[in-house]
Amino acid sequence: MGWALRNTLDRNLSLSALRMALMRRDFSPGLIHHSDRGSHYACKDYVDLLKAHGILISMGAIGNPYENA
Repeated sequence: MGWALRNTLDRNLSLSALRMALMRRDFSPGLIHHSDRGSHYACKDYVDLLKAHGILISMGAIGNPYENA
């Protein structure tokens, strides 16, 4: 688990939290990262970082907040 705080919600905030999580935790192959379809999770840098670590990507359906739990 990673976290980051800023006064804006952008890709750098999400990337900071993801980098922290990758450094702090060990994970097994096949890990699935699930998120909503926010631009900060769907941006190329974020997706590329997940793929570089062999993490599978899952995103909720468009307009369905119930999938975020």
